[in-house]
Parts: sequence; structure tokens; C-alpha cells
Amino acid sequence: MPLADLERLFEQVSATRAREPRTQLDLSQTHRVGRWSAACVRHFLGESEGSGYWDFFRPAEHFMISVAEAMYGQDQWIALKGERFFKLRLLLAGKILDSRKRVVIEGPQALLHLSPGSNSEGYYVAGGQPAKLIVLHCRTELLTTTLGLDASNVPPPVSCMFAPPCGSSMHRVALGPEVFHAAQRIMDSRHGVPNAIRSAYLESMALAILCEVLSELSNHDLVRRASSSLSARDLNRIYEARDYLAQHFQAPPTIPQLARMVGVNQTKLKAGFREVIGATIYDYIAQRRMERAADLLLTRNYKVAEVAYMVGYEYPANFTCAFKRHFGRLPRSWKTN
Repeated sequence: MPLADLERLFEQVSATRAREPRTQLDLSQTHRVGRWSAACVRHFLGESEGSGYWDFFRPAEHFMISVAEAMYGQDQWIALKGERFFKLRLLLAGKILDSRKRVVIEGPQALLHLSPGSNSEGYYVAGGQPAKLIVLHCRTELLTTTLGLDASNVPPPVSCMFAPPCGSSMHRVALGPEVFHAAQRIMDSRHGVPNAIRSAYLESMALAILCEVLSELSNHDLVRRASSSLSARDLNRIYEARDYLAQHFQAPPTIPQLARMVGVNQTKLKAGFREVIGATIYDYIAQRRMERAADLLLTRNYKVAEVAYMVGYEYPANFTCAFKRHFGRLPRSWKTN
């Protein structure tokens, strides 16, 4: 459903509840809506689409949160229509595909979508597999009024929202496990948080995630501006190498193979990667493995050995040692808490 239509729907629900608090509102135009309040609307998938639902929350003006737990029968096109917004998608499980059905991100990963002007775009949610997705829908006023930021303090690429005529764009964002744990708590809040405080809970969690993302983008911008020794072409190839490793950390290429793939020599790749990303290639792969392992242990019913193999370790004992070095805890203690 377009963002503008959702905002009008919330206003309609709020106005109706103010007049008749116990009267249900006919929302048949939005397919099958199950439960709602002034701050929440639930949309169930139709039988022809699959199973599951989307929850939509508007905890504050200029800010909306959607939570999806669904399985589509086939790849489902999600149309994006609206003006001047940016969205952060935190995919916990499943895949997001582009218009050509190429994988854009695979859970757990994050995607930032910027739309400085009107747009008519979209993406596919891969069918035939469970999808868990948290989306933060933000207008620029959220940054200036709620967070009190000046446009000059907003890091790129979000800063393009204040400098039209930048076109719409999508960016993968590398985030730490704490962000995905917060997203999982948003997902779980429908069971563990009382309805009376859920809206406030979601707002606080979502704003914390947004601040983490802005902080991460600011750090990247500082590194980028400090990287005067690298040309724009080389910077793009460093980011291309990082994005490839983020997708293939389970079985990463060797450094010579990666250098050939992105078209830069090994020496420049290793030095540039450390300068721009802030970690060696080996450390970056290990970090991605640990983030994925933490998510699997926290949200899935896998054994430690199974997780070790899934994130690319041949021997579970090596995985256990690496996990303990990274988090300071054994994986089995992470799993039981």
C-alpha cells in the first residue's frame, strides 16, 4: 500500500475511534485487515498470495514502522509510491529481489532506499520461503524535528534528501548484530510487550536503530573523506569487494581471486580495504560470519555445530574459539539466553 494511503488510513482510523471507540471501521478496500488501533493496522495476505501478515505502526508524525512475517506463494512485487521519504529495510529472513529478480539482499541484511521526489518503483519479496522484514518509513522532518538535526549534519547518502534533484537510490548498509537483535525484538514485541505500551516501545527501538544507522553512515563518510590516496574508481571497487564478501562470507574467494573480480591489484585491494572499511579482508569476513552466527543462534533452533557449518567453518571447535574471541561468550550461552 502506498505510504500516503497508509497515512490517510491512520488518520481515518484515529478519527473514527475518537467518535466511536468500540466501533469497527470497514477497511475492505485494504483487502483483509484484522486488528487495528489509532497506532496500528494489520493486513493479512489473501489466500491467493500466501500466508502471514504485515503490521503497520505510526508511533509519531513523519514516522512509520512496518513488520512483515509472511510466506508468499511466488515472488511478490511490492510497489513503492510516494514522495520525499527514505526507508530502512532490515531483512531478518528471506530474500529481496530487484525488478529483474536478482538478489539484492538476503537476511540478515539491511537496505536503505532513498526517494527525494515522487517515485514509482518497487522490489520483489522472494516466494516459497518465510520472510521476516522490519521497515522504517521516514520523512526528512523526522531528522530535523524529532532528532533535531540540521541538514548539514546528515551523512551521505541520506543527505541527498535535502539536496534535490538527486534521484532515488538503494544502498546496502553493513550493520552490527546489535541492530538486528533490536529488529528481532521489534518482531517479537507482538507477543511480549503489552498493547498499551507497544507503540512507545516500537518508537524507541526504531529510533535507536535509526541513530545507529546514521552513526555508521557518518563513520563511513569520515573514512571516505580521509581516503584521499584512492581515486573514485578505486573506492568503488573497494566497496564492490566489500559487498561481494558480505554476500559470500561462507565461502569467500581468495584475495587474488577477489582482486581479479573487482579489477584492482592485490596490494591496493588490501591496503584500500583496510583504509576504507576499517578492517582487514580477513577480519571483515570473520565479522560477517559472527553476525550471521549470532542471529542464527538467537532466532533459530540450530545446534552450535550446525551454525558453524552454515557460516563457513569446517570444524565446530574453530568456530567456538572464534565466537568466544569476538563476543566474549561461548555460542551455547548465547543460544540459551
